[in-house]
Order: sequence, then C-alpha cells, then structure tokens
Amino acid sequence: MDFSVIDAVVVYTQCLKCRAIVEDILAAASQHQVPVFLVEPTERYSSGIRITFDELDAFRELVTHLIEHHHVTKFACIAGFRGNPASETREMIFRDVLKEHGIAFDEKWFGYGDFYSCPTKALMGRFLAEPEGLPEAIVCINDSMAITVCEILEERGIRVPEDVIVTGFDGIVQEQYNFPRLTTCRRNLNRFGSFLAKLIERANAGEEMKREYVFPYTLDVSES
Repeated sequence: MDFSVIDAVVVYTQCLKCRAIVEDILAAASQHQVPVFLVEPTERYSSGIRITFDELDAFRELVTHLIEHHHVTKFACIAGFRGNPASETREMIFRDVLKEHGIAFDEKWFGYGDFYSCPTKALMGRFLAEPEGLPEAIVCINDSMAITVCEILEERGIRVPEDVIVTGFDGIVQEQYNFPRLTTCRRNLNRFGSFLAKLIERANAGEEMKREYVFPYTLDVSES
C-alpha cells in the first residue's frame, strides 16, 4: 500500500474480519500518519477512529410514530433470534415505548421470526389463527420478516396498511421492490458519505479527533 498517495483509509470491519490484517493496516498507516476509520467494528483494535451506528433513537421514533400519529393501541411484535443482542435491544425499546404511553401488550402477539421467511410464516400462521383477528400493527425487527408478513397478508386479502400496518427495520435493497414500500429505519448512505468525508477532511487538517463517532439511523415513513 503506497501511503504517499493516500489521505485516509476506511475499513469496513464487517467485511474484513481478519484482526491481524486490520492491525497491519493500522500499524502501517500510523507510521505514515494516515488516519484509519474503522466502520462498524465489532471488537477493539489498537488504534483507529471508530464509526458506529445508533439505531435506537430511530426505532423508538418508529414505535412512537405508530402510537402518536396512527393512534395504534393493539400491536404484534416479531423479533429475530432469541438471545440476539440487536433483536433484544429493539424488543426492549418496543416494550418501553408502549409502557411510556400506557399501552398494555398481550404476549400472545409476540414471537420469534428468526430474521427469516420460514419461521416468520410459521409465526404468522399462529397469529392468523387467533379468533379475534389481527392487531392494528405488526412491528417486525427487520425488513425481511416485514416483507414476508406483507406477502402473507396479501395472500389472505388483508390490506397493508388499510387493515394492518406493517413496519420493518434496516432498509434492505429488497424493500425497494416491496408493495407497499415499507416504513422502516435505515442508514442514509448519502448523509453517511458526507459525514465520513467531513471527518476525513478534519483529520487531514490536523484537528484532534475523538476515538469514536456515532452516525444515527433515520426513520423512513413510507407506505406500509
């Protein structure tokens, strides 16, 4: 790597998972005083500027939007894997927001879709078998499960969002082709690009940098 023509190094650690390689990059960059930005690191490294993502505020805003804008009082929630940290954090926020608004949650409307289609279909079979009918909104912990829910409801002639609101999380590419488009939380990559570019400019200008910066997810209120 020719550091004489490099202003900064950006490492997406979710793709480059070999710690030894990352540490080699950090050591070489340090020798040439080139800043290294570690995007979404899952472990601690010897140096580098960490960039992490805050999804909590956006998910809280999503659930609050359903309550305060759409006046939803009856919810279902489809979580990911049992014990998965991201899933359990979003579930906790979901429950906290309902509690803050004085809304009781019936546990029969909670289940695990394991982030994927087949487990979500099985769970939706249980929900659809309830004699009282579905609740007003189904909050899914990720977009993949939300897309599956929309497909199942369409097969049953249940309209989204007229009969049941469905929300997701992540802003995956497949969401762009879902009908209706999902209300979800996503990383605004255009804003993130500008955010990262400004950090690189500041580092190259010699400004003292923090060890970690946080970029927020954005609530995207759409059609579902």
